[in-house]
Amino acid sequence: MNIGIFAPMTGRQAGGPESYDLGLLRGLSAIGDAHRYAVYCVNAPGAALCRDAAPGFRVEQLQPRQRWLSIPFGLPARVQRDRPDLVHATFVAPPYLPAPLVFTLLDISPVTHPQFLPWGLRMRLWPLWRNSIRAARVIICISEFTRQCLIDTFRYPADRAFVAHLGVHDRYRVVPRDSVAARVATYGIDGPYILHMGKLQARKNVVRLLRAYHALREQLRIPHKLVFVGRKTFTSSDVDPVIEQLGLAPHIVQTGHVADEDTPYLYAGADALAYPSLYEGFGLPVIEAMACGTPVVTSTVTSLPEVAGDAAVLVDPYSVDAIADGLARVLTDEAFAARLRTAGLARAATFTWENTARQTLRAYASAGAS
Repeated sequence: MNIGIFAPMTGRQAGGPESYDLGLLRGLSAIGDAHRYAVYCVNAPGAALCRDAAPGFRVEQLQPRQRWLSIPFGLPARVQRDRPDLVHATFVAPPYLPAPLVFTLLDISPVTHPQFLPWGLRMRLWPLWRNSIRAARVIICISEFTRQCLIDTFRYPADRAFVAHLGVHDRYRVVPRDSVAARVATYGIDGPYILHMGKLQARKNVVRLLRAYHALREQLRIPHKLVFVGRKTFTSSDVDPVIEQLGLAPHIVQTGHVADEDTPYLYAGADALAYPSLYEGFGLPVIEAMACGTPVVTSTVTSLPEVAGDAAVLVDPYSVDAIADGLARVLTDEAFAARLRTAGLARAATFTWENTARQTLRAYASAGAS
């Protein structure tokens, strides 16, 4: 088949959605199947990243360069000219698309947890997501949790909903300890630390994590700093006031967005990844940290138990005490932390982008046969 892939989140420092776009392209390229691919991007940095990820694929930057024009008009015009057998939209599809649609659904939090998105952004995105769900021949979900939400909430036919778990990039691996300190020091980190990876937004549960960290400092006198890697968003306005209220400013490091090649060192240098998220369609940092040999403390809700399996500490994310207790166990019980590292490495090895690509090809085949 001739397959178009619309990857609108590349080149935008978009976290998980961008990692998904590039990981899928790497996986499809590595498999080397008989299909022919054209990748459509909305900006020049995104096009460059896609060319690096899949050198054999044709990559096009849509015109005009303004996203609000290129998505509803530029993409359909390009598809009309190229006439692919199907188009895979990895984040959102335009209202009209002259080709069969395969759509990736990352999660349905705008419906179930609207408070996690600013009102204006939700009003712009949700109609596009809803129309994408309605128009898609098949939908790819990044977890069984998301697939079940799709079926239950929208009564979407189960035989048209596929699961393609995300994968771990090869860069995430155990790195020599003697190379970690110098690399993380460039971000103002010295001494032991707890890591949080991901954009600072409401659904990441940052305020409860801060309160749990404060409790650990008060009760156990831990020497660890708390390091936040990821940029702030519209819903992170309460983070700095809580840091000031609790007197934590000297113990907090906020790096903002960091280069991809540095993230394995930031994972590897941490004594624990704290990821008590309230909602995740998948939760990529969980398996990235595991692949770097870092113990993980994450949540009992949404997709996170499915992803973490029995290789992490699962805590109630709505309980500050539970988050603190989970972190305390990892930080004070060296034998337990070592068991988590071993289990995490084995767990992470089961998530590869080649597997993601193979599961995606099943969805393509189903869409092509419809």
